[in-house]
Amino acid sequence: MSLYQLTIGTSIIRTSDNAIIPNDPVNNDYQAYLKWLAEGNMSDPALTLAEAQANQLNIINNTAINVLSGGFSSTATGTALWYDSDAESQLLYTNLYDDAKSGTYATTTYMTGYSAGVAPIRSKASQSAADSTKIVQQLTQTQFLQLYQDWKVFYTSTKAHQWTLQAEINAATTLEAVQAIVW
Repeated sequence: MSLYQLTIGTSIIRTSDNAIIPNDPVNNDYQAYLKWLAEGNMSDPALTLAEAQANQLNIINNTAINVLSGGFSSTATGTALWYDSDAESQLLYTNLYDDAKSGTYATTTYMTGYSAGVAPIRSKASQSAADSTKIVQQLTQTQFLQLYQDWKVFYTSTKAHQWTLQAEINAATTLEAVQAIVW
């Protein structure tokens, strides 16, 4: 991969940060590009619109996966805490929700040493807190249902944002428009 990539139009893309550099002799970035070319380097060829859309969709989809697995905030215990939302935690939340709906949550012992009707859920004080600081919260059914609602809102809003960006990328008609769509 080259440091620069041509576009179908007159601008150049700096591949390190996807900056769009206009074909303007007084622009410092364009001057750096011309110097780089004079040193014998070659730009990557222009992407087609379909290739640019596929690349940007891949970036958006990977970002959504990272956001969804990165955790979310909830005040289910009365204090704002950051909860796991990786695939394993998402499955746990779904299973516990099924228990709550079926009426078995209150009578189930989820972990040895815990009372029936409380489920172990990991959390930490904030998103930026080290994973090593995570503790296990013992959530009652009422607390868990609030956590589940908070997770649903987080999950749904993240997916809606992803879908909106996907639609914008698919509707874009220029390379510049596609590459300007970011999370």
